[in-house]
Amino acid sequence: LLARIKEGLSYQFLILSGGVSVGDYDLVADVLREAGVKMMFWKVAVKPGKPTFFGMRKDTLVFGLPGYPVSSMVNFENLVRPAIFSMLGQRDWQRIRVKAILKETVLSGGKRKKFIRVKLVKEGDNYMAVPAPSQHSGVLKSMVWADGFLILPGEVERIEKGKEVSVELLR
Repeated sequence: LLARIKEGLSYQFLILSGGVSVGDYDLVADVLREAGVKMMFWKVAVKPGKPTFFGMRKDTLVFGLPGYPVSSMVNFENLVRPAIFSMLGQRDWQRIRVKAILKETVLSGGKRKKFIRVKLVKEGDNYMAVPAPSQHSGVLKSMVWADGFLILPGEVERIEKGKEVSVELLR
């Protein structure tokens, strides 16, 4: 692992997935430090996607994304994608947002910013935001199914059915 990471440090970006949490096999953060990567942060206050590493070595930006696919995709969209666009000099990279009516009440389940996968369904003149049946970070199908994210700030505990919400489109 150390040899491959050192090889990857010759590029502008090194993006790893998995091994960044606190389990017995989560070795990435330690190996990155051993390779001379200066840790800028480890863990972010989002759900899904808390176990995330960001560091630098010389001119290389290093991202250690979570192993769960949805967590990895959420943090790629929120951390890696903006860094790539910024490095390319792109200023207008934000995803399109649309207004929709929430079809079901959603709960935050904690103090972290939460990314709820939703499908948009047209009903009359309105879009309805339907939350994915499973919001578990290991359910890749929910990302394939979803049209976008309903983003709940950490201080919001719930949003009631029927409320107008903003959905960040994924497509």
